[in-house]
Amino acid sequence: MTSVAIVPHRSESLGGAAALRSNLHNRTIPSLTGLRGIAALTVVLFHVFSGTVMMTYSRWLPGDAAVALFFELSGLLITWLLLREKSNIGGIDFKRFYQRRALRLFPAFYTLWFICAIFPHVHARWWAFFYMRDIASGLPGLAPGIGVLSMAWSLGVEEKFYLIWPLLLRFCQSRKAPLVLVGIGVLDQGYRTLIGLHGYVGWAGWGFETHLDGLLLGAATAIAIKQGWRPPAWIFHPLTLLVSISSVELTAALIPWPQTVSWGTAVAAYPLMLIMLNTLAQRPRLLNNPVVEFFGKISYSLYLYHLLLIYLMSLFHFSRWRYQVVAVILGSILTATASHYCIERPFLRKKAKLHPHRRRFSVVSVQIAEEMVSSTSHTTTDR
Repeated sequence: MTSVAIVPHRSESLGGAAALRSNLHNRTIPSLTGLRGIAALTVVLFHVFSGTVMMTYSRWLPGDAAVALFFELSGLLITWLLLREKSNIGGIDFKRFYQRRALRLFPAFYTLWFICAIFPHVHARWWAFFYMRDIASGLPGLAPGIGVLSMAWSLGVEEKFYLIWPLLLRFCQSRKAPLVLVGIGVLDQGYRTLIGLHGYVGWAGWGFETHLDGLLLGAATAIAIKQGWRPPAWIFHPLTLLVSISSVELTAALIPWPQTVSWGTAVAAYPLMLIMLNTLAQRPRLLNNPVVEFFGKISYSLYLYHLLLIYLMSLFHFSRWRYQVVAVILGSILTATASHYCIERPFLRKKAKLHPHRRRFSVVSVQIAEEMVSSTSHTTTDR
């Protein structure tokens, strides 16, 4: 019997905090795939419309905030999985963790990289090859812009996080660790804003150390929940979700570029965190249906390939810009689908075999079962 099997999948009947904790222990976390799909589509549409007459309206698509959401999701999920592995088997298998990350990320990315190698003048191709595109962003003339490999800056940020964070997590077991991580994240936001205001836009917008805040906020949340923190009931209220989404939209619309990639994403980080917690607990239908979940499954390849499709479609003459937009969107979806099923899936099956075996009766199972029982007598505190 696994730790998931003894926990009933009835989190929708629990209060917000208990439902969040229960959902995080599911084999497939509700809303997570859907959030990834929505975020990836937002980035794609933002880049597609930015190169057309719809550029003025593209500011209503919070592309920078969508990438920030990716970071927060990664920080939360990776930290939660590492902590759960430690609870289940008594430690973290670092070798298998790095193997799983490599099988998840490398195949699709390096396939794209070799495809792009046939095109001349690919911007900073070798920086991207070594996942150093984020470091190159601070160098003169190497800010990402919009190129076929410009998305590699965010992959570089996450790859370094995956490399370093499991080793540091052992030092983050105290009760004060979540507050310390949040504090470092706030300092990082101030640092990013400061260098952005001083004209170092590329460094502020796409550097590694300038985008640690989202990762740290997600990690702090995972550690806090693991330690027993119960998010307050107002986080799970529908009005909180509505206000948070509106805040992100207004931040994207009212803050001009390039400030959106410096202090704009710092402002959006907190409503994004509320959106993430709210939706992971509530299971909204918008994020838990076959269509959105499909886009979530292909989100990584969609994020990778859409800039290449933008470039390829720009080589053709379209009688109307609308046709070009449709061609880019459909081409990106078809390419991402082929990449997911032909390249990602075979390696994901190998990755699944590297997950550690769980103890028969884990402490996690007992904690969740006890919380689900106790929540029936405390539902008023979570409504």
